Amino acid sequence: DESVISAATEIGARRIACKMEGTTRLAVKDAQKRGFTVTGWPGHDLNDYFLGLGLGVDAICSDVPVRVQEYIDSQGK
Repeated sequence: DESVISAATEIGARRIACKMEGTTRLAVKDAQKRGFTVTGWPGHDLNDYFLGLGLGVDAICSDVPVRVQEYIDSQGK
């Protein structure tokens, strides 16, 4: 939200970490348009990975990175 972006700008941050269940695609895109890299967290399972993809975050912190990589590999990407 605007208060997070304002606070990040004020301290010179270039990355914002957001709780994926508490943000929107619009908020992510707005932060990115303003030059921020957006990380989504926490990623407790594969569904959280999909949520992060849908939100359009730049990076996803995950508790299950091996499972995420196995899924990516299974897709041939």
